[in-house]
Amino acid sequence: MDESGGPDAPSRYFVLGAIAVSESDMDALRAAVRLIVEKHLHPHLRGIEIHAKAMRAGEGPWRSIPAALRFSMLDELTALLGSFAQQHPSFRL
Repeated sequence: MDESGGPDAPSRYFVLGAIAVSESDMDALRAAVRLIVEKHLHPHLRGIEIHAKAMRAGEGPWRSIPAALRFSMLDELTALLGSFAQQHPSFRL
């Protein structure tokens, strides 16, 4: 879960986002994310925490990574989340 905005932020909007994934599907999702990270990042950078805001803005450890690479990685991660099909029968849409 992640949030953006709130009482201490200067924005008038509050955005809250989350996804629910069955425990039995976590390994598949984790492996798919790992493949994207390995495709884009040098081994010594692969432990960086993935936060869309920091990636877009080039903040913190993302500062040293070229914008085109960060945006390509974000596009792939977003596509993954949008297309991930959970295999657990109780969670299929």
